Amino acid sequence: MADVSRRVILRLFGASAAVAGAEACSRGPQEYIVPYVNQPPEVTPSVATVYATTMALDGYGVGILATSHEGRPTKLEGNPEHPASLGALGTIEQASLWGLYDPKRAQGIRHGDDPATWSAIADLLARPAQGGKKTFVLLEPTSSPHLVDLVRRVRARGDVFVGFHSPLERRNAWEGARLAFGRVLEPRWDFSRADVVLSLDADFLAATGSPQAWARAWASRRRIESPNGTMSRLYVVEPRVSVTGSNADERLAVQSRQVASVAADVLSQISPRGAPRKESAWPQWVHAVARDLWAHVGTSLVVAGDAQPAVVHAMAHALNEVLGNVGRTVTYAPSPIFEAGEGSHGIEALAAAMDAGDIGLLVVAGGNPVYTAPADVDLEKRIRALPASVYVGSHENETARACSYFVPEAHYLESWGDALAFDGTASIAQPIARPLVADGRTPAQVLAAMLGRRDATSRDLVEEHWQVAPPSKDFASFWRRALVQGVVPGEGTATVD
Repeated sequence: MADVSRRVILRLFGASAAVAGAEACSRGPQEYIVPYVNQPPEVTPSVATVYATTMALDGYGVGILATSHEGRPTKLEGNPEHPASLGALGTIEQASLWGLYDPKRAQGIRHGDDPATWSAIADLLARPAQGGKKTFVLLEPTSSPHLVDLVRRVRARGDVFVGFHSPLERRNAWEGARLAFGRVLEPRWDFSRADVVLSLDADFLAATGSPQAWARAWASRRRIESPNGTMSRLYVVEPRVSVTGSNADERLAVQSRQVASVAADVLSQISPRGAPRKESAWPQWVHAVARDLWAHVGTSLVVAGDAQPAVVHAMAHALNEVLGNVGRTVTYAPSPIFEAGEGSHGIEALAAAMDAGDIGLLVVAGGNPVYTAPADVDLEKRIRALPASVYVGSHENETARACSYFVPEAHYLESWGDALAFDGTASIAQPIARPLVADGRTPAQVLAAMLGRRDATSRDLVEEHWQVAPPSKDFASFWRRALVQGVVPGEGTATVD
């Protein structure tokens, strides 16, 4: 190839730039756009509209205000009227908006690798299992009133077992309450009335329960608003640095299995009935905490984390009882989670039924149990050995690949629902956007199909439940108020003595 001089290269660059400029000045083909002539009365372009809805997180309802621009939600904030959010949201709730627009969301119903229809799957769900076997339905833990009603009705078929599984279940907390009280109760902590707080590996400011409400109540006691004002004190025992631990006045770093020993040491120093113990491994720390707690009888609070075993929760309940905190900084009430602490929760019942050959059809609605179940269960192998299995989920994940049928799950921002907050407050979830996935179904619609109602919409199922026993005789006004405020008036769970 002949050598090309620098002068020739510059001429070629100049010519290409001139051609590009001439092309830019030319007129392209004519196109026509359609004006927004049928504008809905509540929609103004570029002006946001805010709607109240509800997200279920680990089964508990969280009140949300969704900002929508022309039919598409763009921002989520906490609902000030809802006790679990009080105007704030955590990272998981904020990130849930992107799940609606995730380009990797599953788009269609399939059987194996072939496209399928909802009618075919609804027929499968409605048929009784053959050969004396049963249908096993695996759901995520729920407090949804209309879903709980459908669970009871599906069980009434006689050939259906409904269980619940979540990798973040509060089984330790429920068993700890059973040890302390003889039944499953959940504590309701009031940090706004606590002068001294002892956290036993409980990251209540970020990771568990209702952190928005707890963080606001705790922060209210950390501000000095007068010359004579005082702040509450926070003691934290934990194996790793958490948000709560980083805000502690005194933090004791121990191994996770040693948290129980610290709790027992504190209890033995405070309770006259505490069992005598050997010398503590942390004598100065334990003595200082016990003395501070004892100096604030009725205004202290001991909380335990969900990751700790049941005995730690039982000791936390005992400490609150001895310190006179019950009825002041902590109260107790039945869990809003359906069948909390019962045998229907956990993966063990499903694994046992699979091994016994009792399952003719497995229906998994929500979650990803093949990924989250313990490795020794080997759930994928067990599912593949079943005659038939249906998975309802948002993505083509490990569970979807193990099951023979797949149905996309509707996002909570595009479907109707309901849920109870940690204190039993009920709220309605209303869709903020039209479904982005045409074949999406909710777990409630799957259960309705098992009852022969394949065409029931999520709104039909929610409205039918609340029309039966609404708190108000005027359903229309009750329904509108519940949707506007995001909270069902007059709902809640009473505390117990």
